[in-house]
Amino acid sequence: MAVLRPPIIHIKANYSLLDEYVIDLKWSANGNWLAAGSASGEVAVIDFPKNQIVYQKNHHPGGLNCITWHPKTAILSSAGQDGKVKILDLSDGATGSEIKTSQSWVEKVLWNPKGEYFLTAAGKQLQLWDKQYLLAQEWNQSDHMIMDVAWLPKGNSFVAGSHEKLVIHSIPQKDLPSNQSTTISIPFTAKCLAPSWDQKWIAVGCLSEFLFFTRPDGTDQFALKLPSTSVNQVIWMSDNLHILATAGNDLVVVDVKKAYRDQPCYEIIHDEDSPMIAMAIQPRKQLIACANSLGKLGLWTLQKRMIPLLEESIENGISQLSWSPNEQYLAVGTPEGRVIVLAIQ
Repeated sequence: MAVLRPPIIHIKANYSLLDEYVIDLKWSANGNWLAAGSASGEVAVIDFPKNQIVYQKNHHPGGLNCITWHPKTAILSSAGQDGKVKILDLSDGATGSEIKTSQSWVEKVLWNPKGEYFLTAAGKQLQLWDKQYLLAQEWNQSDHMIMDVAWLPKGNSFVAGSHEKLVIHSIPQKDLPSNQSTTISIPFTAKCLAPSWDQKWIAVGCLSEFLFFTRPDGTDQFALKLPSTSVNQVIWMSDNLHILATAGNDLVVVDVKKAYRDQPCYEIIHDEDSPMIAMAIQPRKQLIACANSLGKLGLWTLQKRMIPLLEESIENGISQLSWSPNEQYLAVGTPEGRVIVLAIQ
């Protein structure tokens, strides 16, 4: 086995950007724009090649919940506690639009992978909007609050998770009914969702200490109990064979094939000091970044086991991590509103 060279890391940029805690941090699809949102509702955008802050405004005075980029263009959307979705087009001089949903807050907004529709989630309601920002479809759940939503990678359907239930909804397509839905019963309350890249599995991080797996048609299911508390984040590796989860003070790496066969299947990276707060994965180079709330940042690679490559410390803590599309830069959000871009070589 070849000896691994630890990556070289240095600070590429350091922005005192927002007024408080960075609650979301995302790169645009082409990597030219880096957007950050604060818990108080402020949104800022950096033109990264020019190293300039090109936009900064409070979008949601009651508080911001998330931001998301269109998968192909420079359109940024944000959702907040005011029941609105704000849409910003950076390719057109930062022109803005606004959508008022039927709810008093919006928890999630996310474009489908094809960029044809975006979805908003609030309470028990899901709304689908087209590229002209017109309402295309609406679903209302009668029993429990929606905990998370995720698009399946092909972009023709999405999954919503709640208490002891997943529902997969199809979106409008030619020659197909637009209201097809599949309900899958699960024995846990879903907290976070992650469909595999090949769309063969949906992984569910649960409010309990379980990871749950189901086929999209509900025909095959299994659960994995972790020696941790509630699962906070779940991400598939691009090989569709391994999944990573943060739960309490642990980063857990699961071999899904072994888990399915009920064999010993996971490795745990435990942090004695603080809970794991953020995780991000390079899809191609398979470099894993994970951070605790005190500002300790670790980089690993997964071969037959997790191999640590380096450890860094970010002053005053970490709240968000986001890899650039070219995988050369790791953006770090902090609790006091800074955004630091690290170059990884």
